[in-house]
Amino acid sequence: MIRIRIESFSLFYMPVNLTRLFIFIFSSIFAFMQYHVFSHPYILIEDSTGRHRPFHREYKRDSKDTMIPEINLSQQTLPKKQRSLKKPGLCELCVIKYADYDQHITTEKHLKAEDRVEYGELEIIAESLRVKGERRKPRKRLFI
Repeated sequence: MIRIRIESFSLFYMPVNLTRLFIFIFSSIFAFMQYHVFSHPYILIEDSTGRHRPFHREYKRDSKDTMIPEINLSQQTLPKKQRSLKKPGLCELCVIKYADYDQHITTEKHLKAEDRVEYGELEIIAESLRVKGERRKPRKRLFI
């Protein structure tokens, strides 16, 4: 332990070589800092706030308590998720119940119903709702 004692101190007196004084002070402060290099398995517990010093425990050799079992992933096969069976449904175009959608859309009944559906009526309704030449009014801003 290094103790620093200044016997005579005056506010008006400054030492000529301040760098030596600062080096001496900082080297004495850092002399108290300890570090440890781990060479064996260890447990280190640190405080995340930095208020307390960390503490550790180093084991001299591998033991059953410190060993982590190795897992070989190539030997284990993960179970594959089974695809959920498609639920039966009702086609809105041809109003027929089906069990498999992909198979249903290739049937003749569905293709005929798809051909006769005319979207002209929907377009007429959509045009009647639109007012030509009138634009939407800009919304008022709540926050500027």
